[in-house]
Amino acid sequence: MDLITRLYFAMEIQERERAISRKQGCTIARIRRILLLICCDGSSLVIDKLCDEAVKGDPAVVCFYFDFAARNEQSPVNMLGSLVRQRVSGEGEIPEAIAQDFRENKGAIGGRGLQVPGILKMFQTVSNTKRTFICVDALDECVPAHRMAVLRSLGEILQGSPNIRLFMTGRPHVRREVEREFGGAAKFVFIRVTEDGVLTFLREKLGWDTIPDMMSSTLEEDIMKSIPAISSETYVGTGSRQSHPELMADILEPGFLLASLHIEAILRGTTVAQRRKTLKSIKNGAGLGDVYSATLERIMAQDEERVKLAVATLTWVCHSERPLKVEELCYALAVEIGERDFDPENAPSIGTLLDYCQGLIIVDAAASTVRLIHYTVQEYLCSRPGLFSKPHSILAETCLTYLNSRQVKNLKPYSLSDLQSMPFLEYSSRYWGIHTNKDLSDHTKTLALELLDKYEDHISAVLLLGQVKHPLYKEASTSRHFSGLHCASFFGIAELVTVLIDAGCCGVNQQDSGGSTPLVWAARTGHGGVVKLLLERENVDSNLPDKYGRTPLVWSVVEGHEEVVKLLLELENVDPNRPNIYGNRPLTSAAIRGHEGVVKILLEQQGVDPNGLNIDGRTPLGCAAIEGHEGVVRIPTSLIRMVMDLLGTLQ
Repeated sequence: MDLITRLYFAMEIQERERAISRKQGCTIARIRRILLLICCDGSSLVIDKLCDEAVKGDPAVVCFYFDFAARNEQSPVNMLGSLVRQRVSGEGEIPEAIAQDFRENKGAIGGRGLQVPGILKMFQTVSNTKRTFICVDALDECVPAHRMAVLRSLGEILQGSPNIRLFMTGRPHVRREVEREFGGAAKFVFIRVTEDGVLTFLREKLGWDTIPDMMSSTLEEDIMKSIPAISSETYVGTGSRQSHPELMADILEPGFLLASLHIEAILRGTTVAQRRKTLKSIKNGAGLGDVYSATLERIMAQDEERVKLAVATLTWVCHSERPLKVEELCYALAVEIGERDFDPENAPSIGTLLDYCQGLIIVDAAASTVRLIHYTVQEYLCSRPGLFSKPHSILAETCLTYLNSRQVKNLKPYSLSDLQSMPFLEYSSRYWGIHTNKDLSDHTKTLALELLDKYEDHISAVLLLGQVKHPLYKEASTSRHFSGLHCASFFGIAELVTVLIDAGCCGVNQQDSGGSTPLVWAARTGHGGVVKLLLERENVDSNLPDKYGRTPLVWSVVEGHEEVVKLLLELENVDPNRPNIYGNRPLTSAAIRGHEGVVKILLEQQGVDPNGLNIDGRTPLGCAAIEGHEGVVRIPTSLIRMVMDLLGTLQ
């Protein structure tokens, strides 16, 4: 605090900067007279220290503390009026100019309160004769609709009164607004919470315990050990400022806030047992509900468009199938469901998203992905009724709208060179079906059928197969013959499979470029409902293999899908001993991969040979032993079988 105070008093002798006033078209000489302290907690202590220093130098100090709970009363007029009252009260007598303004407004019909222009004039009048420090604490607590008016008014005060210095505190997301209003005239200082600072704070709070008899030495030791650890691990990671310079600042850990909330909750207990129980719940994450509730209240108190974007952002971060990269999230939020054209200029900046979400999301610097500050945030948000309405349907419709857009459809399916300009294409191609399978709305169905029409010519087919990571599909051209029916079977969307088969868009035995049929894809991905649906169709070939000789049964065995294995083994024409091109029978494949459940199912099947050798001369048991699958080795087939198998591997 001493360092910050000295810095603030020294700012007036720092370099002068010249800024071009775009509105007035003239050049204004500005002294760097504005200091914004970026911090999470403890900022009022800095203001107290500043006031102490100001008393020694005999300047005037006026302060205003924003409080979100009083947001409706803390309008720009009330805030500025409070500053004027404080400044006037420090004078020996009320300046005549101010008294005259008061009399004029009082004499108006019905009387009226002063408006912002009149208050600004008063403040400039009273501050012209004496250096004045304006201290505004917790600027982030001021509602956005008022915040810009407050900053603009403070800017006018600074321009008209060279004796005024402005000190503000706030969380990181307000920096952009301060920069936009004051430009280079503002100085920013970032404060981070240290573990030593949290420990000092906790010792002080424990020293003021009103019932010290209810604090045991072991409990105090546990508090001093646990609370700093919880505060530091809950908020981790920093913004990736190198990758995304538009980020306002590193995300700061609100350690004091959490430590304060936690220690106050503990000290409210009237017995040692109650306090220990509270600490235990905090360790389990239950103590964060109040923090999240207060943050969500702030989010929902923003204007309608901000709330809409914040909720949409949290919907994606909470329900996406993998962490989204910054560009992916911004492009996803740019999609307008149902629109034929995609406008990249509709994508919000990551700084805007961080601002509107009030600290619930951060950018992971290492991976450049957006995530929640803690896993308990997702648990909390998803438990709030009505916050997320049909999230997977929304995500599916967003992905499908993007894939059906004119910009994506115009991409050549085998040319992947321009994908950097389409950052949302990979995610939407890979995961639209998963979101659809979780919640298939009528609109989603319509959008999906549009995409699946002539799907093999769509670039998303190439990207989907490219993520399968199998030698059969490593070339871009392998999307040939990968139809909409193949895709719907891949994702296991039974209703779409039925519609596509009935429409006759693709034969149930059609093989794609890798030799896989829709049944192979359904079996491979473990979608038993679609497997059963396909098997009920006439002329379906349940034994048709791909180019590697892998039948639907082999793929279900390899991937460990027990339900599908049982379905296929019920068919008379399915051979449980049929090898692939490498000579591995289904039982050997299951043993190699350690699928104990599948091994048991196959061993119970009539005609399965537990001692069948592969091309390397090894039995299934021998293969499992080599791969280190002890669970498979221990499966009790029979003592004789195991001895015979073991002897066979030793020969």
